[in-house]
Amino acid sequence: MRQMALKGLKRRASIADSVHREKKSKGFSVNSFLNSLQQPECLTSLKSFVNLSKSFETVDDDVVKEYLASDAGLEEILKCVNVNEKKNLALATAAFSAVRVILMRILSDLPQFYIKAEVGCRYLLRAFLPIINTMLSLNSNAHQRKIVLRLLTAVVTVSSELAHEVAVQITLSPPVLELLVKHSQASEEKHNVRSCFIHYLLSFFVSGSDFTIRLLLDRKGYINSIIPGLLYDSADLVVLVLATLRSKVLENPSVSKTNKLRTFSVPIIRSLIGLYEWKGPQKWKEDADSLIQQTDEQEGKSVVCESVHEFLIVLCTSRKHGIAFIDKTLGTSGNKQNPVLYGVLQGLDQPWDNVFTSELVVKILQLCPDLVKSTLANTESFLPPRPSIKWEKTVSFVEKVVTSVEPEHLKSFAESAHKNAHDNRLLSLVLALTVPTVPLRVVGEAGVTHSHLAVRHRTVLLLVSLLLRLRYYQMKLLHWGVSLSADAVSAYLIQHLPDAQLIHQTWGKQDDSLVGQDDRNDGPSLPDAGDYECALLQLLLLYQQMCPQLIDIAVMSQWICSLLPNLLELQPNKDFPLMLARATFLSLSTDSSILKPDSEIFRKVSLALFSLVAQGSKPARQALSALFEASGQLEGAQRELPVWLHSYTTVVPDSQQEVASFIVNTIQHLAHDSASYLKILQSAEEEASTFQTDALHHVPAGSLQELLDDLMEDHHTPTCMARTMENHESSSLLLVAALFTGKEDSDEDCVGAVPYFLSHVVVCLFHQQASPSLLSSLVHMPHCRLPPAVVSYIDSWFKSPVAHPLGKPFPPSCPLRKLSKKLLKTDTHIDEKPLAIVNFFDSMEVNDDPELIMSLFDQTLFYASRLAMHNALTLVVYEKCKYTLQHLMEIANKLEQPEQLSGLSSIDCVVFETASAAQEFVVENCLKVALRNKNVVEMFNPLCNDQQQSDMLMTDLICFLMSSANCFVRNKSNLCNILDPLKMKFMSEIVRQTSSKRKRSTEFTRDLSNILVCFTLEHHEVASLLDAVALSPLICLPQWQKLLEYLLKKAAYLKCGQVAGSSIAALAEFLMTTSDKANTVGIQDSIRLLLSECPHLIGSLPQSFFKFLLKQHSKDSATMLSVLLLRHNPGFLSSFRRTVLKKMDILQCASLVFSLLTCSSHVQNEMSKDDEFLRKLYELHGPDIHKSIKKPSKAKSWMLTNVPGVTLVLDKCFDHETYSKILPAISENITQMTVVDQFYLNLIKAVFFNAWKNENKNTEHILSFVKMLLPLIVRVLEEGTTSAADLVILPELINNCADKLNSLTELKVLKGTQLWFNFCRVCLKFGLQNENEYHSMLLPLLTRFISGVYEENSNSAEAVKLFQMTVSHSRFLSVVLGKTQAKGNLVRLLLMLATRAPSVMLPEHVPVLLGAYGATLSSTDQLILQLLQKYESSGVTLERCQPYLWGEAAVNHYSVRVQGSSSLWQQPHANQVLDMLDSAVLQTTVSRFPCERDVQVLNNMHHDDSSIYDPAFILPLLSKLLAPESPVRPQKVIHSDALALVLAALGSECNTTRSAAWHVIGQLYTHLEATNFGKERHLWLHLLDVIRCGAADIMKSDKSDTEFVTPKLSCIVTTFLARASLLISQPLHPLYQPLHNFILAKSSLYLLSIPEFLPLFHSSDLQHSIHRQWILEVIRDGLKSPQDIELCFRCVLFKLLLDYYFSILADTETKVLIVSVLESALKVPGAAKLLTNSYSVIVWMMAAVDRLTSSETGLARALLGAIATLPVTLPSLPALLINFLTHLPATVLDLCKYLEVLMSIKVNLLDRKHLNTLVNKAEEILNNVDDCKMLLKYDGKFYIQENIKDIQHEEERTKLLLKNIILSWCCDK
Repeated sequence: MRQMALKGLKRRASIADSVHREKKSKGFSVNSFLNSLQQPECLTSLKSFVNLSKSFETVDDDVVKEYLASDAGLEEILKCVNVNEKKNLALATAAFSAVRVILMRILSDLPQFYIKAEVGCRYLLRAFLPIINTMLSLNSNAHQRKIVLRLLTAVVTVSSELAHEVAVQITLSPPVLELLVKHSQASEEKHNVRSCFIHYLLSFFVSGSDFTIRLLLDRKGYINSIIPGLLYDSADLVVLVLATLRSKVLENPSVSKTNKLRTFSVPIIRSLIGLYEWKGPQKWKEDADSLIQQTDEQEGKSVVCESVHEFLIVLCTSRKHGIAFIDKTLGTSGNKQNPVLYGVLQGLDQPWDNVFTSELVVKILQLCPDLVKSTLANTESFLPPRPSIKWEKTVSFVEKVVTSVEPEHLKSFAESAHKNAHDNRLLSLVLALTVPTVPLRVVGEAGVTHSHLAVRHRTVLLLVSLLLRLRYYQMKLLHWGVSLSADAVSAYLIQHLPDAQLIHQTWGKQDDSLVGQDDRNDGPSLPDAGDYECALLQLLLLYQQMCPQLIDIAVMSQWICSLLPNLLELQPNKDFPLMLARATFLSLSTDSSILKPDSEIFRKVSLALFSLVAQGSKPARQALSALFEASGQLEGAQRELPVWLHSYTTVVPDSQQEVASFIVNTIQHLAHDSASYLKILQSAEEEASTFQTDALHHVPAGSLQELLDDLMEDHHTPTCMARTMENHESSSLLLVAALFTGKEDSDEDCVGAVPYFLSHVVVCLFHQQASPSLLSSLVHMPHCRLPPAVVSYIDSWFKSPVAHPLGKPFPPSCPLRKLSKKLLKTDTHIDEKPLAIVNFFDSMEVNDDPELIMSLFDQTLFYASRLAMHNALTLVVYEKCKYTLQHLMEIANKLEQPEQLSGLSSIDCVVFETASAAQEFVVENCLKVALRNKNVVEMFNPLCNDQQQSDMLMTDLICFLMSSANCFVRNKSNLCNILDPLKMKFMSEIVRQTSSKRKRSTEFTRDLSNILVCFTLEHHEVASLLDAVALSPLICLPQWQKLLEYLLKKAAYLKCGQVAGSSIAALAEFLMTTSDKANTVGIQDSIRLLLSECPHLIGSLPQSFFKFLLKQHSKDSATMLSVLLLRHNPGFLSSFRRTVLKKMDILQCASLVFSLLTCSSHVQNEMSKDDEFLRKLYELHGPDIHKSIKKPSKAKSWMLTNVPGVTLVLDKCFDHETYSKILPAISENITQMTVVDQFYLNLIKAVFFNAWKNENKNTEHILSFVKMLLPLIVRVLEEGTTSAADLVILPELINNCADKLNSLTELKVLKGTQLWFNFCRVCLKFGLQNENEYHSMLLPLLTRFISGVYEENSNSAEAVKLFQMTVSHSRFLSVVLGKTQAKGNLVRLLLMLATRAPSVMLPEHVPVLLGAYGATLSSTDQLILQLLQKYESSGVTLERCQPYLWGEAAVNHYSVRVQGSSSLWQQPHANQVLDMLDSAVLQTTVSRFPCERDVQVLNNMHHDDSSIYDPAFILPLLSKLLAPESPVRPQKVIHSDALALVLAALGSECNTTRSAAWHVIGQLYTHLEATNFGKERHLWLHLLDVIRCGAADIMKSDKSDTEFVTPKLSCIVTTFLARASLLISQPLHPLYQPLHNFILAKSSLYLLSIPEFLPLFHSSDLQHSIHRQWILEVIRDGLKSPQDIELCFRCVLFKLLLDYYFSILADTETKVLIVSVLESALKVPGAAKLLTNSYSVIVWMMAAVDRLTSSETGLARALLGAIATLPVTLPSLPALLINFLTHLPATVLDLCKYLEVLMSIKVNLLDRKHLNTLVNKAEEILNNVDDCKMLLKYDGKFYIQENIKDIQHEEERTKLLLKNIILSWCCDK
């Protein structure tokens, strides 16, 4: 085969050489080639051209480039093909090949010829569609199909517009699709028809627009046709298809999930899953297996599988990009939210057999827990236990499914279910997800009793996993505050779990199934020795913990008694430690008497566990801890146990057995004789209580008088602080017994293992500082076994001035001894980095021993605190201790995660979910023990002075630990628990200092705010500290001022309203008395922050303080604070006036005065009345203002920030003389301005407007201003030197000027000027960009000016030119055919220009307008329709485009986007027009039909609504389609749902609209009579007949003498008829039969009542609820006018519905619809009064609200909507709203709507109780409404209402609404 490939390559090379030689010899000439295309031998020329184009080597040989460089294009090649020749397609094939080659070259490396490519492609699609369809038909050959498909692929790639045109014009029938996707025996895969077709389809996704992609997805069979055959395609092609679909469909935001569901149906997804078994291109035929190399196949299969897997993961497991939906009920509602995924999972056959399929299913179920139950049910037939690998895979699959679903899916459901008392549903759901019935029932008992060991082992592991998952869910639910019924869980487990006796009976059971087996290769592998026993013990432990009822205590105890000796006799293996540990736990949990301390089995088990602990077994260590705790010998001293075990591991291995025996002997001895040791302990405690050394508190350096003063104040630490500190523990009896059992060691140099062990225990406990005095007493008692060296070490910390380092019996290599030596070594200097400490840790392996880390941590902190007590803590030792503690915490932070679910800790609870949890445990424990220790808390003294060096250093060390706690402890509650004692100590110390009766100077340099940052301060704590500091005389000191600033800022951040007003008043007094002596700027700024968040505190400030701030005008802080005070409290305004008028120096301070003027609109209104004040202000600062007007660069800063104040002064004091003087300067400045200066423009605006007002509104000043602004806007827009935010002011200013004109016609002075032309040009240039806010303002501004510059129908040459400039703009088509805001502005401009110059309207514009039109009632579409009507009224014929297409279809049909090309339009077919009608939009139009819309009068704009069709366009369109000469099929009109809109129009308020509707009905009737399309025709004829007869009856009953008016039907009747017309052609619909019978049974329809109301409302059909809901929906949507209300009263509708609401027959859906009907009725003018007076609707609503339940959220929402429509003047409305509050649905939207209704009524009818209830309800929904609570608490004093008009965020808007309601209530009160 390799030789054949080489021959092929040589042959292709020789052909290329011959072609090249041919070209060189003959040469290529474009002219000769073009001439040959007109000759009969053109086929030869085309083939030669194609060959030459594929084989060029140099630029000179590039025939394609040479051809395109000439004037020739694609049209010249295509013109040689005869369009009418469809039999002999050889010439067309050659021409298409040449065109494709040229297109591909243009797209690849000749982009300069892109225009030729686009024009040629459009010519191809218009002229050669018949040939293209022929080559794609069933009669063509494979070569022709390949050529045309490759050509179309190139065309689609050229542009998105061409792609859309190809997609629209070329449709493939199902037989053709089947032929194109069929696999063939092509020699090379790249050139077969199927691959060409696939590339053709993919080109739409790559090059097409989003609209084209959606269009292709909507076509059935396109994408679906290629996916099943991918099984036999090449790997590259499969990967290409999947990658394209993923990026262009799945991850495309414009493709809706509905489209994805329609495209990827269940069969398609199953075909995709089938690609996991990809066969390859040769496997499609049976005899080709031998042709494939196995290596290439495997590589290709792995690539395909990975690509398919990635695609399916996105498709099936992504809520954002895929087809998965969130089922909030998790399947409990009975409705399938994921029907496609459900169908896929149900159709999979044993997905666990394939790794990829199994992973996919698990991920789907992980995302969609609602599918777990049904999926596990499918495994039932495969779960019966049997010794096979397939069964093991099935069980593993079930286990993966159960363990993959996270409990977070249940959180919202659990909280709502628990709140609504649906615990049974929650319980069933949790059990179904964690311990499903199917595996328990099928595998449980049969698996644990199976004869095969592997089956039993796998079954036990499955049960363990399920129970652990249940336990994990229970813990999560408890964390969320939800608990499951323990009895219900136990009952379920008892029913489904195998009995414990059956389980432990299998211990050691002989595996009988192995006997006689010859072949075991297919069976599962047997577990290792001990694995099964370990799993069995874990299962029994879970039984004991989660369902002890399954265990017979007597039987289990007996079995354990026999089990433990057997375990101890086993040969140890890898599972022995875990097995023994679990057996120990099981013994203790079942019957603790089995392991009584005095029993022999206790001794054996303890010694065995000790030996395992020595080997490093963590499970054995946990078991030994539990065993010792159960013995009761460590009661009251729980912290000793880790020390005992850690000390045991430090003993040399040869002596560990001796120490273990000693410990066990001591425990057993203590069990027999505890009284004597208890006496020793009591004696030691009595001695320790009188031992004063341990209670030593050194007297700080200072005077004795200070100490006596402290004692005289009798200030004690609060008792709560004492409770939060770590209590001192008593020593255990075990320690006492160990110290006083046996003989003393007389040789000090040679200490045995037991004394060394005891020394290690005592020293570690001594370092913990839990009870050092008690330990000192114990070791000094006679007969203590502790070595003298240890006793001496302990004594040194009490009696010696300098402590001794730790020595014997600890060896030099002991970490405790090494650290002691390093810390206590005398150094004279401090290294930059204490290398000794670093090297010390590098030489020890402490990374994997948490107990050693904690021991070293305790030792370091003990040394520092004890040295500080003796005033011996130096800076050198402090640095050593600090770096030691830091290094220990860093090591602990790097600890690896402990074993999960394999050790014993996983049995009691699911711990250490993440590695961070394990890291926090050691560090957190160290910090907790350290910072909650009583001695450490006592040493914490942040207020110590510089002379107390030891205290300062110790406090610094504690502060370092506090900062470390904030870094390492991530749980906030744990952090607070650790730091609370220190926080309370610190706070009490601050309170003690500030409340001292004497005024003494506390000399400390520490910044107390840095310490407070470490604490989590609550509101009341900040308030109490702030009150204490503010009222203290110590605030005159700098340190206390810093603390005060921090507390003020913290109170502002927390919005702490609890701060006492007296504190703020005291601070104000302090500022007034000390401002000259100290820098109080920081305090003023901090007070301003607090008052801005808590304005109610402003009331505590006196007027004198405001006057003081005014006098401090030189300080910015005083200015900002005074502005804040005046803005919130207008009561300071009088002080401001009096003080300023008296103090000229204040008046001269412009920054202060103008800031106060600008602070609020109220101040400006009041001060505008004070002419004397403004005149004085103008006299002082007028020159500066004039100077800034003349030279803007000289403007002072106070002018830039206070423009409203400056303009206020100008408005009152500026005269005409001054105006005349500065006018030239203004003109010059604006002429030179290149950047928009908002300050200057606002300033001169005030100047011109003032001149306009003072001269009797002379508009000459305004026109002068406009003439200045127009050049400015032209200049800054063209230069682009101004930001978009600053540019907005220019259009606003020009619009303001236009508002001041008497008439816009005054703008005629601009006509014909260059200024006007430049302005129009710039507005068009930038107005169509629509990138910024100012862009959207330009076109409306231009439209407004055009209306004034040109007269209507003037046909001015300038207006004509403007129109031509507009339509020739480069962005005109993209804007007018798009959906941006600029489109509406552009259409308004076109309409205005058309009214000014009718001559510009040409027939060529109509297709563009139709392409821009959407046929809806959006404001833009209404304007376009007006413009089209303008065209028609001006004589422009529209018949050329009839019947009208619109939107994208019109763009494609009329080729609007092709500029400069003539298009041969074909008249659209009626079916093509009807297909454009969207059924969903039509149904929405029926529901919300615009009754006021007139067909003829289009100038009256209807409200903007793009979701419904415009009847003013649709009705004339249907009239044209149904003209007698039109070949339309009437059934197409009916089935397109257009008849429904026509029937709805019969209820219009406009006579012309009704006439048009009756006209269309008449035309349809005529076509129905002339057409025969089956029995359905008679039904429709009868329907129209009964409507006609009913209308005739109405006309007969109307005996008025007025002129003829078409009959108007009630909207309820028309809605009924419209919706009935939609259903009577759907035989499967539940309402088909009753409506069908109703229509056929009538000869004339009585239109003065609600048709078929009573039969449908009281239906006895099985689907009666559907009947009732349908007729209620008809009434709800039909209630629009007083005529409809009258009809309802005539039918006694409201009485019937209101009574039925409280009937037991009314379900929730019916109640919601009844309330919706009532809401629709209340919206009708005048109906509310009738309903409240005649039917007592308010009382009825109160009764309905009272009967609401918590689960009826939909009904509550409907009632809220009805309440919102009630007139706000009803006196009983507030009571109704208050009553409804408790039933308000807990959503932000509902609360916002409720508050909007509440805001519209008189809130003074509410009381404080109601507002408190409202705030509490808001807190449930919004979580944080502290602002509103504070508002209500302090009656909203000095708060300012905020404007919510521009707030879009719902939650923020809701909070502001609530605040404004409270403020309104407070103001009214």
